[in-house]
Amino acid sequence: MIEARAHRKQQQPVVTLVRLVSAKWLATLAAGIMVCVSPAASGASATNYGYADLVARLWPAVVSITVRTMTPALSSEAASSARTVRSSEDDLVGSGFIVDPSGYIVTNRHVVINAFSITVTLSDGTRLAARVIGHPPGIDIALLKVDAKRPLPTVEFADSDAVHIGDKVLAIGNPLGFGETVTAGIVSALNRNTGESPFDNFIQTDAAINHGNSGGPLFNLQGEVIGVDTELVTPNAASTGSIGLGLAIPSDDVAFAIAELRKYGRVRPGWIGARLQQITPDLAEVFNLASTDGALVAAVDKGGPAEGAGLRPGDVIQGFNSRAPSDVRALRRMIAKSPLDNEAVLTIRRGVEERRVKIEIREYPPARMVADFPFQLTQPPPQTAGNVGLQMVAMSDVVRRRLNLPASVVGVEVATVRPGSMADRAGLRPQDVILQIQDQAAANPGVVKTALQAAQDKALDAVRLLAVSPSGQAWLALPLAPKKAPR
Repeated sequence: MIEARAHRKQQQPVVTLVRLVSAKWLATLAAGIMVCVSPAASGASATNYGYADLVARLWPAVVSITVRTMTPALSSEAASSARTVRSSEDDLVGSGFIVDPSGYIVTNRHVVINAFSITVTLSDGTRLAARVIGHPPGIDIALLKVDAKRPLPTVEFADSDAVHIGDKVLAIGNPLGFGETVTAGIVSALNRNTGESPFDNFIQTDAAINHGNSGGPLFNLQGEVIGVDTELVTPNAASTGSIGLGLAIPSDDVAFAIAELRKYGRVRPGWIGARLQQITPDLAEVFNLASTDGALVAAVDKGGPAEGAGLRPGDVIQGFNSRAPSDVRALRRMIAKSPLDNEAVLTIRRGVEERRVKIEIREYPPARMVADFPFQLTQPPPQTAGNVGLQMVAMSDVVRRRLNLPASVVGVEVATVRPGSMADRAGLRPQDVILQIQDQAAANPGVVKTALQAAQDKALDAVRLLAVSPSGQAWLALPLAPKKAPR
């Protein structure tokens, strides 16, 4: 379940970028909490007592995440039904950190994508079920929510623009399912580009991070989060341990995405309607440019803000408001984070002439965003249906398209299914759609909840559901009480 991808650059060795989510095959070794600080990278504080006080303060806000995903059935009988099954071998581990006392948790999208269930373990051993609030486009971040009975400890974001190469850092996470682990190192490089998205701006660190560290925080020595541990770089796919090349998403990018998710339920990046490209040394030469800073306009969308501002292919954008983007990725981030429906001032070079152009920042068109970033961006808060282990949300357009359902079809989407529950036994899976319960159309989650409660009040053993999944439409029997063992 580990994603790996090789990148070949001209006259450079092949490296593999590995998402840091791990199969929980070492869970039996997680008998306690382990603290590992590399002597070479520890860089003891001025008191020469290491980082104990700082770690003790940060530890409670870092969580371990266990995820169960769905995999295709292997048996011919199961395959013929075209359903999906889960296995204990599908348990994956990752990390996260709490950013709000009410239970909002940040992690990586690749930790929780396609999750069958998500369990968050706090530093004191408390286990809580989590749901996905959303995961925005173009950045490997997800926001989770747990319902705790008490306010939870939190950590704060730092200004990642203030991070410097050589700064000391701490990484806390859950490598290989061992449990929370702290490692120390420095910021080795900034603005690393792996081609994962058009906005890449990774912080590189030599603090040891491994599979299972995904989603964990990278701290400065003030105890602030400067980044989210996301990937490690290895010489080849067979070598997947840390070699001191870890990558983290900068906190400024994460904070922007999380704030948007919490305020609007989705992320609304800014957009100018122009296709931008990096200026290479060769392009700088043919365009008579002194440097490769900024971005080159390759195309202008008809009817977009760039067309209205008079931008043309071949224009070189060298300034955005009062800032000078170092490359095309920096410019894209500036545009994405800009206030919507406001004007920005571009400094452009056209031929030998420099000019300033006002341009409107609009929201990235949602339909285009779905096409450019083909995954579901947000998920509304689910409703729990009785005690059958089922949570539901209103049906989304993403699921309608996936199941090829017309707009006239009503139903409710399965958000989560608790492993081993009665909903699990019935064969329900996340993103299935319940169309009917008993003889009643499942118009919304409330209808299903009411029908289940009525059936339980009548002491029925089960109810019938008409559901649709990728394998098609089928009737399911949802038990309302555990089966009694035969005498």
